Amino acid sequence: MGQDGGIYAEGFLMFTVLVIAMQLKVMSMTCTKTYINWAMWVLSFVGYLFFAWIYGLFSGIDGNDWYHIVNFALPQAQFWLAVFAIPTLFI
Repeated sequence: MGQDGGIYAEGFLMFTVLVIAMQLKVMSMTCTKTYINWAMWVLSFVGYLFFAWIYGLFSGIDGNDWYHIVNFALPQAQFWLAVFAIPTLFI
């Protein structure tokens, strides 16, 4: 706690909020909401986080500064507060 993740952590947060907001928009426009729709929504969000985590493990090899940003951001309570509060407030 009390550490600054820098521009990459803020960018990851903004992109994650954008992904959630767009998924919520699509779910709100869906006419038939079934358990399959909700399962695919959850699976796509978990898949996004899994891909970001895997990419963060290997991105430090090519000199990219995005190395382990997901590992830094995910345990932060402020990250999860922003991820769920911002899209629900603005949609």
